[in-house]
Amino acid sequence: MEAHIFARVAQRYLNRKTKFGNGKSGTATLVLKQMSNRWKGRSIRDISKADITEMVEDLEARKLANATINNYLKYLKAVMNYAVDELELMESTPKIKMLRENERELFLEPEQVKRLLRFLDPLRADLVEFALNVGQRNTNVRLLRWDQLTQGLDFIRYKGSETKNGKPQLIPLNGDAQSILRKRVHLREELELSRPRLVGQIDHVFFQEDGKPFHRTSLVNDSWRRAVKNAGLPKGTSFHTLRHTFASWHIRAGTDIRELMELGGWSSFNSMKRYTHLSNEHRKSAASRIEGMVLR
Repeated sequence: MEAHIFARVAQRYLNRKTKFGNGKSGTATLVLKQMSNRWKGRSIRDISKADITEMVEDLEARKLANATINNYLKYLKAVMNYAVDELELMESTPKIKMLRENERELFLEPEQVKRLLRFLDPLRADLVEFALNVGQRNTNVRLLRWDQLTQGLDFIRYKGSETKNGKPQLIPLNGDAQSILRKRVHLREELELSRPRLVGQIDHVFFQEDGKPFHRTSLVNDSWRRAVKNAGLPKGTSFHTLRHTFASWHIRAGTDIRELMELGGWSSFNSMKRYTHLSNEHRKSAASRIEGMVLR
């Protein structure tokens, strides 16, 4: 019976080695821990549709955004499928339906980002500013290595094993992103000067005082949530919100969808549907540029 306990299955899922490395994202760890506490001691076989509905209702009562609640449902579904397909602990899973997300709430305005930066420590602020300019995911930014950067700091080169879709990517860096990298080079030199034992040991761009990168939960922990709250941002604002913000700002600036997919490393047009309304608004604005040319 012990192997069927939800908390144990969830932990096995989190520890499972994948082609993208060991372990899952900080968000997965956080939400599955909460569900494990909720269903403490219960078998995964006993988690019913009614239990899931009750959890969703409780999350909604906490005023969480649908996108945030969908994170719970996404990882619950993943654990359930893991129990069926790989552990063979049960034959089927309850039907889990994702909530409809309000796509217009998936990105931040520039003023909101400025407020967030004011409440973050310098390292997290650098991570946020860089992410906004490159549109990459938490892991790819947080664990960015110096050897992934081209010599002129013009591009990031990701191997297929380092991306979510398993395909190699070449991500161009704009001037703001390059400025942050030059700043990080200077900070690395300062740290190596003060701690000679770290010379040649700082592999990651966004390092802490010990030369190591942040742990995967460092961008979903109390420090992050406190900064989000103090900046007056929506409660569900996450580091991944920055990727949506990157895309939304580009669409508003007139970047074509195909160009945007290359800039941010998206491989499917389906993933771009959430930005359709912004693209349409831009097209309407573009169409109006020749109004009055032959007005009589």
